[in-house]
Amino acid sequence: MFFMVWLAGESALLPSRIQMAFTLAAHVLIVPLGVALPALTLLMEGIGLARKDPVAIKIARRWSVVMAVQFAVGAVTGTILSFEFGILWPRLMGRFGAALGLGFAIEGIAFFLEAIFIGIYLYGWTRLRPRTHFLLGLALPPTGVLGAVSVLSANAFMNTPGGITVDAGRVVDVNVMAALFTRALGYEFWHFIIAIYMTTGFVVASVYAVAWLRGRRDRYQQLAFAVPFTLAAALTPVQLLVGDLSARALVQDQPAKFAAIEITWTTRDRNPEVIG
Repeated sequence: MFFMVWLAGESALLPSRIQMAFTLAAHVLIVPLGVALPALTLLMEGIGLARKDPVAIKIARRWSVVMAVQFAVGAVTGTILSFEFGILWPRLMGRFGAALGLGFAIEGIAFFLEAIFIGIYLYGWTRLRPRTHFLLGLALPPTGVLGAVSVLSANAFMNTPGGITVDAGRVVDVNVMAALFTRALGYEFWHFIIAIYMTTGFVVASVYAVAWLRGRRDRYQQLAFAVPFTLAAALTPVQLLVGDLSARALVQDQPAKFAAIEITWTTRDRNPEVIG
């Protein structure tokens, strides 16, 4: 942890924050493709099976390789993050582990389920009947979303704690389900999941948009561009609405955080929005 050495003269808080931010920034770049690409791949495979289109099947098969690589890299960065929770924030996990533990446990279960079905999906292209292969692949999107929502539940708990009683600084009487499904989870979940599918759609479409600009406009490029771009474009207005609702909820739940987002340092009435 070179940040720790670099900031050895500072308190432990700032180096821990920087280290966590660095790892989270690396991990979150991988998460969208890791969670949403399986659904996009299955959508393309479904188009191929429904239309008996070998081009769509070829695209889905190529995307499945990228999906597996993204999953492997995301597993590494995610494992680093799980260790950092205990190493960098031991008092947080020691005090609130009973409330946060279930979410992380569910994420672990979802991870292993997804790993199993990714293996089946990859090696099943030439070993299973097309319909069977597609049906087994349907387990991938929900396991990816389950892993994401379980981690989001921990974040939501830290934003709007619930389901616990604090007695003399100790957490007692934990209502596990209430701690898992806190008030912030609803708007965080929809905002995050839609953002993941939007990002994946635009990123994948951009690869084939570059090919179009270079003059490669065969049906392979057209279909590989049209499907992810259509998905992302359709979700864009939905995300605008969900983002607005999330910001309104943030004002009620965490006004100090909203003020920081708006770069507002002075409390006053009728304060204008900066970012909006």
